[in-house]
Amino acid sequence: MPTKLMLSFVAMDFLFAGCGGLLLGFSLMSEQSMRASPTVDNVTQNLLLGQCPLTGTTSKESILPHYCGGES
Repeated sequence: MPTKLMLSFVAMDFLFAGCGGLLLGFSLMSEQSMRASPTVDNVTQNLLLGQCPLTGTTSKESILPHYCGGES
């Protein structure tokens, strides 16, 4: 029989994983949007997404700097 403490831990674990999925999904969608061909309609969005720190979360160098030739 699971206790209330165990159930709250599992609920927070799923909440944490869901938030991580949202962050990864946003960064992938914004990176795809930035790589699209620039038009008059999306120039301001590309400029703003270029300043957003979440767009760098999917690059290899930010995740694995030692294997990509980055500084250690």
